[in-house]
Amino acid sequence: MAETLHFATGRAKTVSLPDLISAIPYTVHRNPHTDSTTAASNNWFLETASFSVLQERKFCGMNIGYLSGRCYVHCGSKELRNIADFLSFLFCLDDWSDEFDTAGTKGAADCIMNTLYHPSTYYSSTILGIVINSIWSRMLTSIGDHCGQRFIQTMDLYLQAVYRETFDRELGNIPTVDDYIKLRRDTSACKPSFVMLEYGCKIDLPDSVIEHPVMHELENAANDSVSWQNTHNLVIVLMYEKGIGYQAAIEQAADMVRDTIVRFETHRARLPSWGPELDEMAVTYIQGLQDWMIGNTYWSFETARYFGSDGAKTKKTLRVPLLPTKLQTLA
Repeated sequence: MAETLHFATGRAKTVSLPDLISAIPYTVHRNPHTDSTTAASNNWFLETASFSVLQERKFCGMNIGYLSGRCYVHCGSKELRNIADFLSFLFCLDDWSDEFDTAGTKGAADCIMNTLYHPSTYYSSTILGIVINSIWSRMLTSIGDHCGQRFIQTMDLYLQAVYRETFDRELGNIPTVDDYIKLRRDTSACKPSFVMLEYGCKIDLPDSVIEHPVMHELENAANDSVSWQNTHNLVIVLMYEKGIGYQAAIEQAADMVRDTIVRFETHRARLPSWGPELDEMAVTYIQGLQDWMIGNTYWSFETARYFGSDGAKTKKTLRVPLLPTKLQTLA
């Protein structure tokens, strides 16, 4: 999605961020295994990925293990470790895919999907192949059948969407807000990350539960809440489509995030019953979606990915200094 847009930042020195922590009415928690699994996951990933010094510094600053601890609160240590590895894989893939052309994106997708479909017979010597093979092989020892199939399916959706995003970027296409929302639900990788809630809590919901319209709307609301906070692209799309300024677009995006809470609670109240056993599993899964919504918001200030070393300060002031006026590319 490449488009040259001019940010008129000559007057405003900072922009105001919405107070989304206060807007999301859920209590944030932290998995007690967070510190130990974060250390183990980081060490393994750094040994496996062969990062440069700069890449290593950037990776460690992301504090991805903290995200797993915030969002997968009730997982055991083994599952949380595998989840932390998977989230690290996703964030690195997200960064790498920004540099891919369509051929590179397709090659990465083929490698990942072949590994998921044929973990014991397919081998790739690439970092992508080695990392996903290790994670998936460990997951296969305990993941449920339905959950495992959903993981493969949602990863396929994610990779197809990343390919579409790369294609649009090469052509200079800017989506409408509605098209962006639909695509973002897949490019965010929230769908496979939500499947990991089942894996982490050792539940395996049947398709009849996961595919119920109410559950689908709950997932969409949680997905939108998480993914709209994690990218500036929604702001850019709003600016382009609505013809509004940067601050106004931020405020409109914030209103959209606040509305995800209303949507989530509205559909939670409509949840049907599938019997005591499945109801208990559904409640566990929905609690995980809720943990993602608030946990991701807190983590946004705990990682250097968005605000560098100023996360704590930004969380307090909700002010972000702007770079000098320049032409920026939507990508």
